[in-house]
Amino acid sequence: MPLTDAKIKAAKAKDKQYTLNGGEGLSLIVSPKAQMLEAALSTGMRAELFLGSYPYVSLQDARTKRGELKSLIARGIDPLRKRKEDKRRASGSEEFEAVGREWFDKQVWVER
Repeated sequence: MPLTDAKIKAAKAKDKQYTLNGGEGLSLIVSPKAQMLEAALSTGMRAELFLGSYPYVSLQDARTKRGELKSLIARGIDPLRKRKEDKRRASGSEEFEAVGREWFDKQVWVER
């Protein structure tokens, strides 16, 4: 049964975390502190990707993100690996690595 805004708003926090399955890999995790939307998709093995906290990420936005993730999988791209690579690029660590490799390649190595 698909998730709806009404079902999400009706979900009440309990002592322990629980999950409402929304179908097609989308689920709502209800914890004592927050409600979080996640996509559980198969990338060769099960992968759970956090999409955001409700209502900061709307149900429609979560469905759109899930569709984008499924599209990546269909093209043979692992969304978890892509997310990590994107974060690394944004942090500039890729530039640091490139400078380090350039320095290493210019060194004169002498065998002893």
